[in-house]
Amino acid sequence: MSLQPRARASKILVGVLTLLAVVPVPKSSFAYPEAGSDSFDSSAMVFFTPVPGCPLAPDANNSLVQKVTLKGPTTVQRGAPETPPDGHETFETEIVELELSGTSPLGPVVIRQDDNRRTLGRVTQQDAGKDFPADSFFDVFVDVQIGPATYTNIDPVRMASKIYSLPPHAFAYLPPPGTCVPLALEGTTVPTLWMIHAEHLPLTTRDCVAVTNASLMLSQPGSTMSMTGKNDGPGSAQLIYGKAPQGSQTVDTELVAMSLTGTLHDERGGTIPFSIKEPPRTGSFGKLSGGGPDSFFDVFIEVQLGDQSFGVGHLPMRGSHNPQAGGKLTFQGQHPLGGWMLNRLDVDFGAPATCPAGSYPPA
Repeated sequence: MSLQPRARASKILVGVLTLLAVVPVPKSSFAYPEAGSDSFDSSAMVFFTPVPGCPLAPDANNSLVQKVTLKGPTTVQRGAPETPPDGHETFETEIVELELSGTSPLGPVVIRQDDNRRTLGRVTQQDAGKDFPADSFFDVFVDVQIGPATYTNIDPVRMASKIYSLPPHAFAYLPPPGTCVPLALEGTTVPTLWMIHAEHLPLTTRDCVAVTNASLMLSQPGSTMSMTGKNDGPGSAQLIYGKAPQGSQTVDTELVAMSLTGTLHDERGGTIPFSIKEPPRTGSFGKLSGGGPDSFFDVFIEVQLGDQSFGVGHLPMRGSHNPQAGGKLTFQGQHPLGGWMLNRLDVDFGAPATCPAGSYPPA
């Protein structure tokens, strides 16, 4: 059976692709919120050396280099978004809480936000009118407590990342290559310790779930022809969850991966194989409210129909999703797929399972 709805299919496809090329993509309703704060757990990896001038590489096997891993809470204050003349929407940020704890041969290590000097930053769209990916940075001032001694960085260290969500789930903030940050004992200005590398990683809760059932319905505009189909076997999906602000039952969510295959059937007995995938790092963001009864995702997927592939963006899927028990998301409406129209998509998620090794994003 041919996928194209007779002779008009190629013209319809060209028309749809032309329309998609000239019509601006709408902004996600969940990106760049108004001024507020984001709280999340985070981890860090820091390399210190007592050797002046930072001639050494960040090598944990070097006895003159000390690697420390830490974890703890981070809170970032966001300013109101603004749009400068170049069209790249931006907003100011500030780390208002940072308390990372770890251990070293010299004793416990705690890195805190400096009480006297602010850590300021900014988030800016890479492409005007498109929220993600975005460039994010902070000019960081911290107190570093190692055993009984406390050090401070004399100059700010710029930590930067390309982010795909707010909060910036699972994307590490790094200093420029070759960074050498002098640290002085508190109350002095003479450096006695140097930081030669650092990574700060916002952590997130991640679920890998089975897609137990999925179904979709297509129709042909201008005719009575339609197709329906279901997945042939279990598919898979990965979801990540932010941390709910204090006193709130709503958390930011992101569908970061989905894969399923199936077969479409028409009323004449014809069949077409289909597959649905979410492209990596496209940002299918959403919210989960009240522990799951009200869930929403602004979905980006690739739909393969026979030998043709179509990109679908900003597909609103709503439903109920409980992180512990699974749930269901549904799109119902009209979305063009070449010469066809997607009228409905249902995806049922099972309970969370262990994520496979190498899953995106890192656990």
